Amino acid sequence: MDEEQIAREALSRLSANLLNSGFTFAELAGKSGVDYQELYRLLRRWGAYKPRRSHQGISREQERQIVRLLLDTNMSRRAIAREVGVSKGSVDIRSRRLRRRAESEATEEVAFARKPHRCPVHGDVAYTPCPICQAKKRSNRES
Repeated sequence: MDEEQIAREALSRLSANLLNSGFTFAELAGKSGVDYQELYRLLRRWGAYKPRRSHQGISREQERQIVRLLLDTNMSRRAIAREVGVSKGSVDIRSRRLRRRAESEATEEVAFARKPHRCPVHGDVAYTPCPICQAKKRSNRES
């Protein structure tokens, strides 16, 4: 092992021990004289620090309750967040997912309705509704 690897491992072990004992990155950077972001990047690159998610995910029951309240009530997102006990951002995320799903389903239906098909009456390939059938309906109404 060369000197750089020995120094890297020593710094990694020391930093990991200090972080586990309750020091923050800012405190560690201040004591070592290294820039906070540089220390964070180095420790992540060396594998000495593996960050965990800082928040707890919401439960499936809370997720279902948020979706149900979004769909079935006229409550605001902020009121839903208070009711369920989650952040407004969590409610916003679920709301965006619902909107995207609805938009994608709507565009699929429109795309399907606009595909050319063979008219069952005339046999011509046309878009819905068949223009010949529409013209006949109009002429029947006018006469």
